[in-house]
Amino acid sequence: MQARTYIMTDESRLRTPFRLAITAVSLFVTLLIGQLVRQQFGLSRSGMTGLAVSQITTMMIVCTVLWIVIRYVDRRQPSDYGLVPVTAQWVRECGVGTVVGGGLIIAIAVGGLGTGAVQIAGLLTTQSESQFVTTSANGATISIVGELVAAVIFAIGVAVSEEAIIRGYLLPNVESGVAFFTERYATLGAMAITSGLFAVLHLANPGATVLGTLNTFLAGMWFAAAYVFTRRLGLAVGLHLGWNLLLGAGVGLPVSGFLLPVTIIDLEVSGSTLLLGNTYGPEAGLFASVAIVAGIVVVGWYADTPRTRTFAGRHE
Repeated sequence: MQARTYIMTDESRLRTPFRLAITAVSLFVTLLIGQLVRQQFGLSRSGMTGLAVSQITTMMIVCTVLWIVIRYVDRRQPSDYGLVPVTAQWVRECGVGTVVGGGLIIAIAVGGLGTGAVQIAGLLTTQSESQFVTTSANGATISIVGELVAAVIFAIGVAVSEEAIIRGYLLPNVESGVAFFTERYATLGAMAITSGLFAVLHLANPGATVLGTLNTFLAGMWFAAAYVFTRRLGLAVGLHLGWNLLLGAGVGLPVSGFLLPVTIIDLEVSGSTLLLGNTYGPEAGLFASVAIVAGIVVVGWYADTPRTRTFAGRHE
């Protein structure tokens, strides 16, 4: 009987480490199967269209697995974690986040142009140096507009998948796992832990640096704050989407080390990498540090609940 208390809560639910382990294994196995299926049907990740198909498939797998885990392992409803329902408010917050995230990238680009750290190399171009480019992606038969639409779909898939896992599912579960702290410190601890994991997962990306890792951690805290302040995932998804989309397909700079095959404005770093980073992209530069901190301030200002309640809503 005593052993059971180490495994189960008073609500007859598995304790946090066991729930997280089951979720991790479930996601790994299903995503691996999904990858094998894509390979079997020749749905490669090369080119913008292939990237979009691959990422949307990943998003659907992630959302399905999380729904099942939340219902039958966590024994809760997805709405308890702010994943759904996608209400008008959820959509509005996603829109606000997209504008804020994208706006900060525009500010970084303007700052880069103003300081001479970047220069415009072209408009509506494909990027042959992209890790995902193929012969067809640079060919005249591929429409730039079609590639940009695929880039939007890809960015949506990335934002939803990562935010659903890290902020939507993992963060509230870590909160309950450190319940021995007061509610405020449990939430701050969960924000820091999940943001640290978010940064660690990017360490293997091309060009990763110490500053890039720190900025990725700060970005994780930014997205986590968006979730904690609203207890809905819309704002965090929008911030992530706007940042990635404008950075990769808007101004043509690397997104955490990866170049997209198509961009509206093709910027090239021509000055100090301290400001706009190296091959990891602006996220390895000081401009991004300032932008992310500004983003956190904006999210705090936008929060629609009093500060004394922003850390409420922890699930046991």
